[in-house]
Amino acid sequence: MAIVKKLLMVLGVLALVCVVVVGWLYHALTQPHIWTEDVGGGWKLEQRRYAMSHGTNFGVLFREVRGHRKDFDQFVYDARFYPQVGCVVYGTTKHDVQILAICGSRRATVIADAREGWDIGDEGVFRKGEPPITPAHIRQLTQTAQ
Repeated sequence: MAIVKKLLMVLGVLALVCVVVVGWLYHALTQPHIWTEDVGGGWKLEQRRYAMSHGTNFGVLFREVRGHRKDFDQFVYDARFYPQVGCVVYGTTKHDVQILAICGSRRATVIADAREGWDIGDEGVFRKGEPPITPAHIRQLTQTAQ
């Protein structure tokens, strides 16, 4: 009888350990790792990565306006601020795979289609074999689109 009680106690402890481990694993795999990148010019990109996700992190592009966070776009995978023209350029998959720009307090303007090979770099938006869309040109595009 004493052996049966000890065996039941050991099995109970093992079951408890299993429940704790499964709960910890579930939490670790389903809760995102969140961090914020300072893009420049007051722009920030809040990134989220889930342990079970593969590939690109997607985040929210936001800015602190008079002490309050203002979200501008989501599903953002890259962002650069060009201080010489006061524009933030970012890639998003929200509606399509697009590269957009916001200059000053203007609305976001589509600059390029990332599916066509366009990417964001230090010198502007570029595609292999073509001259880049420079920050100055990006500023012009956002002004004429408004």
